[in-house]
Amino acid sequence: MTLITEGRYTGDFLASEASGARSRDEIVVNQGQNLGVGTVLGRISTGAAAPAPGGDNVGNGVMGTITVGHNALAGNYLLEITAEASNAGEFTLHDPKGNLVGTGNVASAFTSTHLSFTLADGSEDFDEGDTFVIAVTTVPGQYVAYAPNASNGSQTAIGILWEDTNATDEAQRAVAITRDAEVKADLLVWPTGFTPAQIATGTTQLEARGIIARAGY
Repeated sequence: MTLITEGRYTGDFLASEASGARSRDEIVVNQGQNLGVGTVLGRISTGAAAPAPGGDNVGNGVMGTITVGHNALAGNYLLEITAEASNAGEFTLHDPKGNLVGTGNVASAFTSTHLSFTLADGSEDFDEGDTFVIAVTTVPGQYVAYAPNASNGSQTAIGILWEDTNATDEAQRAVAITRDAEVKADLLVWPTGFTPAQIATGTTQLEARGIIARAGY
């Protein structure tokens, strides 16, 4: 006889919730994850981005600290010098989809809801066509699997994913239980290798939001 294993169902971890939509929020799952229903979530508070100068650049200026904004997209941003000048210059910044984010000037602060930074002038001025690729990996306000050893905000358990969500190639909208609910402890999904102590810590963090994990449901 062939055995068939029944899979998980959307929201199958939920035992009870508050009336209306109080217990649920629409969220965005950060790119690069394929998460299943019942995954315990953390929320990113500090995004991460790393700049890399083009291999053929003439100018040797460097990019300062990058602040990732809430409208940023995970992926590679392209900065390109469009006008050269002594101890200065102009550039454009495009997002990973090729859309223009804005224009800026070398040695002046550039600010946007995507990225903010200052591209410093170097001992050798930038030439027109010099580039930087800025790789954004995490975006503030988006959700990832709970990661207790992180330092970007996701080290705090803050919700539970309502449905399977594949954000491998692009950030995806989803629904999460984020407050005032009872959930089935045995149907919560914790990262592989989690210890009982780590699960206990995450469970306590969920309880602080009114999400109570019940055994035996």
